[in-house]
Amino acid sequence: MAVQLPEGAQAIVGCIVAWSILCLCASAILVWLVWAHNERGSYVALMGAFTSLSIIASLGQQLNTIINWNDIKIAQWQNVKDNVGSAELNITGASLGADLVLFYIQYYTYNVESLLVFFWAVELVVSVYQIRRINFYTLPASIIAKLTAIFLPVIQQILLRFTVKYHTVTGYMVLADFIMIMSFGLGCLILVAILSRYVHGRIALISWNVNYGERSRGTDVNSSNALGSQAGGQRVRQPRMRSIYDRWLVLRFAIAFIALGLFEAVVVTFQLRASSTNKVENIPETPDLSAGRAIADFARFAPGVTAGPLMFVIFGTTRTFREYGT
Repeated sequence: MAVQLPEGAQAIVGCIVAWSILCLCASAILVWLVWAHNERGSYVALMGAFTSLSIIASLGQQLNTIINWNDIKIAQWQNVKDNVGSAELNITGASLGADLVLFYIQYYTYNVESLLVFFWAVELVVSVYQIRRINFYTLPASIIAKLTAIFLPVIQQILLRFTVKYHTVTGYMVLADFIMIMSFGLGCLILVAILSRYVHGRIALISWNVNYGERSRGTDVNSSNALGSQAGGQRVRQPRMRSIYDRWLVLRFAIAFIALGLFEAVVVTFQLRASSTNKVENIPETPDLSAGRAIADFARFAPGVTAGPLMFVIFGTTRTFREYGT
């Protein structure tokens, strides 16, 4: 099948696709590092995995658009004409078929990541303030939180896809953005509480460290206190697996939280803009198949895939990871 991408857009589109591949590599390296350190159920591992899934879906959508550009834009134009005013158009951008499936996969991962960051913030504040009455960081509670982050957005995506005709535009937008806005809003309050404790410790010149990394490190070769096999009639301690976290965990988390919040703001801004232009008078007489439209469409893929290298720089550059294999 011939590539339908218009002339004049190939170079920029090629750069965006190449950037997306590099982003996937960065995210995959982070997942591999965490996997190698037996932290497969950690928040870093889950965020890396869902970021990778999002980038894979984005690449699939990019390649499909490159190959079927004319067909896709004509179908989207017809979809907008037939369903003008539909709330789903504000979220999906008139995507259809495989594009629609790939879009919902990406949107699902955005909401999963929002909840993962929120629950991680809760565990961090419990650790920082040593709230012993709330055993949120214990294994069962942590697992429940992570499962909630994974499966609650599934329900959300099903409702978004199959109940759109029962919602007003406002109600549909609330359903689409509730998880991200709630996670960011409550997460901001928790982050302020964590950072205030951090700043107070710095001002008071108190040696301040987060013990969260110690709790998550139940992944030694056998256990942190386990004895190895006998050698020369004496028991030999197995080497302890080093934590993937460092004393900069709170600052690393804060940077990741702010970056995620900015991305969510971009997503919501696009939705609000689409809602304001989702009117009959804004529908062009013919589909826009120009190179300029192609460049603009592909530029929108960049923010989503950039989470890959950002995650790697924030969480993949701890001393443990830097010294791994050396």
